[in-house]
Amino acid sequence: MSFRIARDESPVEALRRIAAHQVRRGLEELAEPSLGAATQIHQVRKRCKKLRGLLRLFRDSLGETYSLENSAIRELARGLSASRDAQVMLATYDDLRTRFSEQLAGPAYDALRSELTQFCQQRLEEDQHPPVAMDAAEHQLRELAQRIATWQLTGRRRNSKSAFATLAGGLAETYGRGLQGLQVAREAATPEAFHEWRKRVKYHAYHCRLLHNIWPAVLKCRAAAAMKLSDQLGADHDLAVLRGALEELATAQATTAEVETVVRLIDRRRQKLERKSFQAGERLYAETPKRLVRRFRAYWHAWRPT
Repeated sequence: MSFRIARDESPVEALRRIAAHQVRRGLEELAEPSLGAATQIHQVRKRCKKLRGLLRLFRDSLGETYSLENSAIRELARGLSASRDAQVMLATYDDLRTRFSEQLAGPAYDALRSELTQFCQQRLEEDQHPPVAMDAAEHQLRELAQRIATWQLTGRRRNSKSAFATLAGGLAETYGRGLQGLQVAREAATPEAFHEWRKRVKYHAYHCRLLHNIWPAVLKCRAAAAMKLSDQLGADHDLAVLRGALEELATAQATTAEVETVVRLIDRRRQKLERKSFQAGERLYAETPKRLVRRFRAYWHAWRPT
């Protein structure tokens, strides 16, 4: 219910309720020290992604509010990115060693991890210290909570056709960008292209979750498929970030040959992830944005008939 549009609420009521819930949960997580800094940062970043996904669904009806709030939430999450990236880089290396345990066994690869740990720590020291970043995030979330109550939508009558019209444009545009992202990733095959596609896929997954109630059996499966694709693309991105870090490292204990071995295995793993991602993407983006919106509109009208 917390991240789903309910049948008995207007679009603006849904927008404000869902946004307020995400902000409230983010503040609660920042206030819970038992979670640990890494988990707190991860959770707040996840709240920010959900908020931006929500805004994208209603972007055509939000007017200038969309641009202002989307930028504010993006900057909030960006202030926590260095801390998150450092944690993920080490976890990605550890996962790679588990996956290729025979090729990456031995003290030389332990030494490489130590070098990587120092590299990550240096990045954290160059950026904001996590407590400072989290204090700033808390302040920004509290300001956002006050603004949410003032958000307005244009043309927000309560009948079902007008209600769907408030989100149809955002649904179509986000889905269309995901379709374009698939095409660009296939042609460019760069880490940047895959990362951009991943963001579009995740936003579409959020839209499916927000619209879950219009046909739960269908939208639950579609959201799960989109999130699985997003996770695959996220793993690909994490490996690309790790690869870049390894190339920067000046390793005193690990030889060039050992670094090259890790890079080669990263490339092998990424190729497999990307093949699977293309297969899943072709299914998820099998129809045009216009046809997808037409289909979702039919679900909506069956759910909320006039």
